[in-house]
Amino acid sequence: MVKERSKFILEWKRRQDATEGRANVSELCREFGVSRDAGYRWIRRYQAANGDLSAVMDRSHRPTSMPTKVDEQVEDLVAAARKANPRYGPKKLRSLLVERFGHLPIPAPSTIGEILKRRGLSQRPRKRRRRSTPFSQPFADVVAPNTTWCVDFKGHFRMKDGRVCYPLTILDAHTRFLVRCEALLEPTGDAVKEVFDSAFQEYGVPEAIRTDNGPPFACVGAGSLTPLSVWWIKLGIRPERIAPGKPQQNGRQEPPARFYERSPRKYPRKLLCVDREPWFLYQRVTKRGCLRPPEPTTRSR
Repeated sequence: MVKERSKFILEWKRRQDATEGRANVSELCREFGVSRDAGYRWIRRYQAANGDLSAVMDRSHRPTSMPTKVDEQVEDLVAAARKANPRYGPKKLRSLLVERFGHLPIPAPSTIGEILKRRGLSQRPRKRRRRSTPFSQPFADVVAPNTTWCVDFKGHFRMKDGRVCYPLTILDAHTRFLVRCEALLEPTGDAVKEVFDSAFQEYGVPEAIRTDNGPPFACVGAGSLTPLSVWWIKLGIRPERIAPGKPQQNGRQEPPARFYERSPRKYPRKLLCVDREPWFLYQRVTKRGCLRPPEPTTRSR
């Protein structure tokens, strides 16, 4: 294409010299199969360069100014956050940066992903795994106690004896009443069923139970049902599953710690003194909880 432009300009220059500056540009454009706009544009560029053929070379289409370009300082913060948290993706990195550097214009997750690619910090694309289907219908309105129970495993930790503890919590969505908080050694359906069996006997059966899409609440099989969720359905309970990556749909079980504030009321080192009423009688008791008769006071003679 560059050679054709050079030939076009050279032929135009030859005809200009032969016709004393009256070359037919329209005819020349038809011969070269280009539009008149393109032909006149190349001629103007050639004349502006004082007869330098390099003027008709390909030009960069990069804009002279980029108002939406991410600042170099922000890119450095993105790279530093990724190195400190190598398992964080663009979404988590953005939340982290907004929390720490909210005064700076933090880019969108897609832009953060491009920055990581340019810096060589992007991970290999993960193999897409099968996921259980979330609840397809809108969640029922929580209008009374036991309308919906929210269930979740609150992480896990290793105990001093080497075993792993899985805390299971069951919370009433309306009253925030903690129905159960049980420490399980294995997050299996049978272990969870025992906890629910005890809770149902004490508090009755709710109308719906809201969980995430992990085991033992859901699976990748037909209808994403597990033996535990089938047991709930047989009891007349409607299983509700949140969408993947949307913990806020089970927000009663996912309280953000950053929104908690320290109480302005300080803990007193000394307990408040209570004024004794005249009819109160204070007397010490033994270790077994027995009252001792008051010892007679001896008067010195």
